[in-house]
Amino acid sequence: MHGLPDQSLEEALGDLRQAIELNPPHLSWYQLTIEPNTLFGSRPPVLPDDDALWIYSNRGISYYRSGLSAI
Repeated sequence: MHGLPDQSLEEALGDLRQAIELNPPHLSWYQLTIEPNTLFGSRPPVLPDDDALWIYSNRGISYYRSGLSAI
């Protein structure tokens, strides 16, 4: 998961690298979303801005080329 509060790009990509090293047949890498009627929804944390989230997603896509069926 990426886009977590206080998560750096390096941390997000490190988590993704570790998951890839487990060599799963499929891997999903989602951005944190804030849903209504949840604790995060009632008190949303400070999240990375849209530009940072775009970078996270696009860097993650580059790891897709590692041979996984999907990220």
